[in-house]
Amino acid sequence: MPIQLAIFLNAAGHYGNASTTEDLAEWAGVSVSTVYNCFCHVMITVLQHHDDTIHFDPMEAKDQEEIHRAKVWVERKGCFDWRNGFLCVDGSPFNLFQKPGWHGEGFYDRKSRYSLSSQVVIMPHNLRIIDYMIGVPGSLHDSTLFSHTQIFCHPQAFLSANEWIWVDTAYPSLTWCIVPFKKPSGRELAADLKFFNYHLSSVSGMF
Repeated sequence: MPIQLAIFLNAAGHYGNASTTEDLAEWAGVSVSTVYNCFCHVMITVLQHHDDTIHFDPMEAKDQEEIHRAKVWVERKGCFDWRNGFLCVDGSPFNLFQKPGWHGEGFYDRKSRYSLSSQVVIMPHNLRIIDYMIGVPGSLHDSTLFSHTQIFCHPQAFLSANEWIWVDTAYPSLTWCIVPFKKPSGRELAADLKFFNYHLSSVSGMF
């Protein structure tokens, strides 16, 4: 198993031609088919732990303790009235080596790269992932991806009354989604709104 994991991690840590099965086989001193089998075995093993790792139930005692820790952290970074915002969400791209052969333009993102997009909902104090969306073309907007997450479709399964998540300006403003104030076109934000955004950045670290 250590050899299989080493081959997998070597591939994950390289990009482009350096991550071909032939290069990995030469590096590890094994056959190409062995490299393929190592990939399969490691991924199957990792996925078997998925539901135990990416798991969140506000009714369970251990998750209630984690929620409390997150709220204490938010209160310390912001103020008491903000403590019920104990989750954050943001998007992150996974860059592709080259333009895909099928529907390639759909993967062209706003940073002029070909990528897959992801959305990750985390607790800000320990970066624990509680929900995610992954594997969609990079051209899709963050708010579109977010609309396909479990927390968007079933917020009551994650949040109690008067609880919310922190998001950036790319996301919709909802009763349970708190966004920073946007700068008006051709004008500056009012001082109190800048003050709000400044302190919000210390909580979420994203905006």
